[in-house]
Amino acid sequence: MDGISFASLAQIKVLLLPVGKISQQSFEKWANLIRSFDHIRLDEIPPDTREGQSRFMPAPMSNGYLHLTYPSHPPPPWHTSLSLFRISHFPLGVIGIADCSKPDTPLTSVLTEFHTALEQYFPIESAFPLASRCYAFEEGDENSQLNMASSDPRLVVIPSVMGNKQVYVGTLISELCTEILSSFANLAKALESPSGIAALSGQQLPVISRSDDLGGHFMQYTFGLPKKSRPSTFSHSSSFNNVSSLRDSMDTPSNGIRPHPHRATTGMTPSPSGSALTAVNSSPASKKRTTTYMSATSNGRLGKIVADLYLLSGRTSDAVQWYVESLAQIRGPQDMIWQASALEGMCLAEVLDLWSATDAPLPPVPGSKPPWSDISARLEQAVSLYSRASPAMSSPTPSGQLLDTESPTLSLLLCQAALRHAHFLLAVWSNKGMGRSAFDTMLGQTPFQPLSLTSPSEGLFQRMSAITSIPRSMIAEAINPAHGPHIMNMLQRDQLQVLSLMAAMFSCLGFRRKEVYILREVLAVIMDMIVASREEATAKAAKAIMSGEASEGKSPAPQNPGLGIAGAGFENSGSLPNSAATSGAGTVGVRANVSDDGNESVLRVVKYVCDIYGVDLSKIGITRPGSDPPEDENKEDNKPNTASEEDEGTGEPFGSPELQLGVVREAVAIAEALPDYPALAQFSLSTLRVMNPHLTHSEQLHLYTTSGRALATARRRGDHVVVAYWASKPVLSLEITPLPFSRTPIQHPMSDLEPRSSGEAAGILGGRRDPFIYNPRLKSASASEVVTVQNEPVEFVITLYNRFCFDLEMQSVRLSSGLAARPEERSKRRQSLVEAAKAAPPATQTFLTCKVVEEQPLLRIRRTTLSHGAVMLYDGESSTFRLTVENISSIPVDFIKLAFDDTSMSTAQQSLADGELSVAEAYETEYDLVNRPVFTYQGISNQSIGPEKKATIAVTCFGKLGCSHGSVQISYSFAQRPRDSPAEVFHTRQIIHPVEISVFETLRCETMDVIPFWHANVSGFEDPTPGNLFQISDPDQWCLFSVEVSNKYDAPFEVTFDRVQDESKDSTTRLVSPGATVRIILPLKRLSLPAAVTEQPIPTLSNRQFVVSKEKLSAAEEQIQRELFWYREHLFKSLKAHWREPSSGRQGEVYLRSLRLTMPMLRALQTAPCQLQITLIRQEDDNEAVRRGLKYVATPCEFYFIRARITNCSSSPLSFSLSYIPAYFGLMDSALFDSSLSQIPVGLLPSGDSVEVDTGVCFVDSGLFEFKAILQGSEDHVGHEYYE
Repeated sequence: MDGISFASLAQIKVLLLPVGKISQQSFEKWANLIRSFDHIRLDEIPPDTREGQSRFMPAPMSNGYLHLTYPSHPPPPWHTSLSLFRISHFPLGVIGIADCSKPDTPLTSVLTEFHTALEQYFPIESAFPLASRCYAFEEGDENSQLNMASSDPRLVVIPSVMGNKQVYVGTLISELCTEILSSFANLAKALESPSGIAALSGQQLPVISRSDDLGGHFMQYTFGLPKKSRPSTFSHSSSFNNVSSLRDSMDTPSNGIRPHPHRATTGMTPSPSGSALTAVNSSPASKKRTTTYMSATSNGRLGKIVADLYLLSGRTSDAVQWYVESLAQIRGPQDMIWQASALEGMCLAEVLDLWSATDAPLPPVPGSKPPWSDISARLEQAVSLYSRASPAMSSPTPSGQLLDTESPTLSLLLCQAALRHAHFLLAVWSNKGMGRSAFDTMLGQTPFQPLSLTSPSEGLFQRMSAITSIPRSMIAEAINPAHGPHIMNMLQRDQLQVLSLMAAMFSCLGFRRKEVYILREVLAVIMDMIVASREEATAKAAKAIMSGEASEGKSPAPQNPGLGIAGAGFENSGSLPNSAATSGAGTVGVRANVSDDGNESVLRVVKYVCDIYGVDLSKIGITRPGSDPPEDENKEDNKPNTASEEDEGTGEPFGSPELQLGVVREAVAIAEALPDYPALAQFSLSTLRVMNPHLTHSEQLHLYTTSGRALATARRRGDHVVVAYWASKPVLSLEITPLPFSRTPIQHPMSDLEPRSSGEAAGILGGRRDPFIYNPRLKSASASEVVTVQNEPVEFVITLYNRFCFDLEMQSVRLSSGLAARPEERSKRRQSLVEAAKAAPPATQTFLTCKVVEEQPLLRIRRTTLSHGAVMLYDGESSTFRLTVENISSIPVDFIKLAFDDTSMSTAQQSLADGELSVAEAYETEYDLVNRPVFTYQGISNQSIGPEKKATIAVTCFGKLGCSHGSVQISYSFAQRPRDSPAEVFHTRQIIHPVEISVFETLRCETMDVIPFWHANVSGFEDPTPGNLFQISDPDQWCLFSVEVSNKYDAPFEVTFDRVQDESKDSTTRLVSPGATVRIILPLKRLSLPAAVTEQPIPTLSNRQFVVSKEKLSAAEEQIQRELFWYREHLFKSLKAHWREPSSGRQGEVYLRSLRLTMPMLRALQTAPCQLQITLIRQEDDNEAVRRGLKYVATPCEFYFIRARITNCSSSPLSFSLSYIPAYFGLMDSALFDSSLSQIPVGLLPSGDSVEVDTGVCFVDSGLFEFKAILQGSEDHVGHEYYE
């Protein structure tokens, strides 16, 4: 903050120097005591009564303050050009701090070392400091020196017995300030001399030096010495007497205030009123400036310098007056920096006045400008003037020197002005207004660091901006002029100071990206300085070797360390200029002693920059044996590697990979250039870990080799660092190899051991025992749960993945188990683990779990009667094969259950599961699965199989078209084993025996028909095979069933149809030749089903609760569908069909359920609820007319009766009506009837009764007359047409 803080223009710098052998702790202790006097009231400054020395002295009872700052480093020598332009930039006073507690430390040596330090830090040409003192502090009472008095007034001894040292030190500082203010008058007098006027107007930045005329006048006015002479204060002295004699020879003392020689030994607090000096009030109003030889430029510049002196003297009103007068005279383009400096001084004077008079923040006046706006505007104007005067960038010469020597100074002034403006706005913004706290921050009384808020929120930033009317962007815009091409004109030390302060300000504003952007430039400047210093050291070392200093016992300066070997690998060809090879010493490898001081701070900045960009360079921990991990590293990285997701980072990634790679490359280069080998290894390995997806193969290999070389170098130099596991997580997956299917145990509830009547059908239809189609309460077994068996080996599969381009050598792979698998040890282990878990912190490792079940028996299929595991069948044929199983374990088997599967079953089950079938189709599918299974279990020879025992299982295979493959699944277990407590589950193992099935189609039923039985239908039947098959006494109670059977095979088959009705049984057999189709007719007794049967819904053979038809049918259509279904079921129950191959005797079933029943077939199959007989009767004799075949012969013009005999064959009384309908149009014109032919009432007819109804008719013409009689009956007022 030196020279850049807002109040630096008004602060008198007093340099603090350690003198002699003083510890750092003691120096900091007394330096802090001196720094506590950061401002002194003007009325506490002792006056200087000498003539001409009171010009800048404060008037008695003044209200202002003198502001002090105490740096510990002098300004660099290249800032000499600012010696007049900015006097506040240089130490105007020097205070040496010495420790005189030891008896062997004489005061003469202390004073000599103090003068030597002044000679070292201030060149002989320098006009500064204006005053100097050496304070020798005594600590402790036991070793106090008896004679602590000093004859030199510049050395003041402060004994340990002094009570209130702070008051005394304050008095001494006040006297030092008096000397400095007196020197201001001498400086102004020198500037007003002709040589001073000439110096001010001679160049843009005039310089005061003791070797020129201006410095000569200053020395003459100050010390009374001739020009170009120097007071002996700044000369080397070896004895106190020489210094004293030179001091005594001076006509005028340099300070004007001499403390009493014995004042420090009295222990009393000195008082300014005790001095014999009197104050003389002198103001610029009573002084007239000489203007005879002054030009406008020199007058303006002189006025600006005088104003600066008044500002440093605490007289702000006089300073403002002089600033205004100087601004009125310096208007030329060569005076822009002088104008800017005057504007800065005016702003600071205004702030000092506000600081003196303000305790609370200045409230904004409604409708007016903010109180800080005028000051900010003038500061902004000053920055603009500096920017116009400062060149963008100066071109260096081939030797590296700048062509324009003023460019670095002008660029520095621009940066200081911009940062001073930003400091002003930042102080107002951070303190929420222009109050006392803001002014303290501006004056440096409040440190700059507290401006950096701890984790501030965006809302807090917005509130602060709303209160002060200063947005953060405005402060950032004020900082930006300090960063530009002109910064390259400055020297590296100035660049480092400016960039560091810019980064700190951006950090306070919460602009982290801008902060780290500037910090990257800070790191670049630091590394440039390191490289430059090493090159200089290398040149000095080479020069020392060439000059032979090494042979004289002098050790050359350390060279560039690299990997620790200097000159290694260079030939005698002179590849290294001025190398030791040319002098015969190139064969000796010299390792430089590299100091790591400051590396930690640089690396901390590097890590912070990378962290803001989203790269964790501390991901890989670096530890040393016997030491704790570094505090700033992530503690989790030093833990053993675990197979958890934390290895990859749980935080959400952010940032641009391209930008991150650039930052990481810089970090690795910085660590390599410092050099810090552990950090280099850490950065390289952390980059490999974090940025691996974005690194090329060459970059990965470079980082890997770099880390290896860095670790090897560190260990070779004695730093035995230990690198944490860095290769991320090579274990991609850890899995337990599943047991083979024949060894996998399957869990079942103990209720499965109970016999179930419908369990087999439910398993065939879908394997689901739940009555609901979807049951959300059912929980499927976890797919990740692995089941193992006690006392059986378990295999693990570990998948390793190398994400790098180089080989990784796996030294060992081992498993860590968390719980033993033995049941007898499980409870003991569980108890110990629970106790350990209570005492230990939560574990971060996760284990792969598995379930261990009891020992299980093991069966194998010893032999089978199938040849090559295949069977060939005709459609409908059955064949039995046997399986012999053997128990090859020591556990007996007491439970065996068989299940079957085939290709036709899976297709049917999928159709049922889809739910797209109608109710009738779903029934047929379920009927085929339940009643025509491919495999049938016939039994087992021994249900209990002991160890090393065998058993035979018989299975029947049924030939079904569409089935090509099947399997027999044998489930077995030792379920009823002795247990201490009842078990809820048991486990089974399974054996699956595949069977290949070939089914050949033989006979197919093409079409079916059911017609009424009339003798005329079979009168022409020529086949003698039926015999008495059609000799039916009551044909109205019978119907004819006919079906066409085709032979699809290349061999003849005999097909037989059997009628298996209760009261009558008969059969017919026909031979069907290959490729032929035979029609088979069989009489069936007509069926009559009660309404209670035909009205039932179509059932389902499964236990599914909801079966909804996909078709939208009306009530009548649904009733017809049900009648067709139930009559078809009873029809197939009355018929059995089978075939036989005559040549081989093989036989099987004929599949009939593919045939469908239609409504005409249903009417022919149903038994009629009534009977109607029509006869033609002559009226004259009441006899039946002559009949020829099925026709009656009647005589025209005679009267006849058409007699209808109606019989109720149903089980309930019915009401009938009779109608006659002529067969063709015009028939009624040739016949006369005695009544209406439609709806002839018959009346209620009881069950089994008959009635005759006569209708008179007379045929008036000859011809063929055909009538259709329709009998309609009704029951419960519901009409039905029964007969036609």
